[in-house]
Amino acid sequence: ERQLEEAREEAAGKIQSLEAELEEQKEAEAAAQRSVQEGKDEAAKLEKELEALRERAAAEASGADARSAALQEELDKKQAEAAEALAEAQADSERRQRDSEEQRSSLERQLEEARQEAA
Repeated sequence: ERQLEEAREEAAGKIQSLEAELEEQKEAEAAAQRSVQEGKDEAAKLEKELEALRERAAAEASGADARSAALQEELDKKQAEAAEALAEAQADSERRQRDSEEQRSSLERQLEEARQEAA
């Protein structure tokens, strides 16, 4: 009976530990989502800047070819930055999502095993 009680206590401790790890994983997942959102926000900001540059380029193009060329270069640079930021955010999001899902799945399996052992 004493061994059974010790086994139950050990199983309960393992379950508590796994539940804490699962909670930490959920928090990490939420942080990853916030990071992805920040990346998307940055990409949206760059897109707005890009649109403003397009408008400026269009307004100034008729009177100043040299200034228009410089603005076009800046526009192209901002467009490339926006595309890169979005691609990075998406890649990071996908990587974090996979990592998070794998970790959560592992923790859930461990938790289920611990619960079965405790039963």
